[in-house]
Amino acid sequence: METINYPLLFALGLLVLAILVWAIYRNFKDEKKFEKNMEDPKREFDIHHDRKKT
Repeated sequence: METINYPLLFALGLLVLAILVWAIYRNFKDEKKFEKNMEDPKREFDIHHDRKKT
């Protein structure tokens, strides 16, 4: 019968939790930046007028 290595299991659980928290934090950070860019009225104007007319 195998023994369960509880310290290793606990460390793995903490690692998974830390990665999950980091991913959620990055998502909120990127979402705020995206929303800020969406609210910029100059954004749409610049995109269309910077293109070369063909």
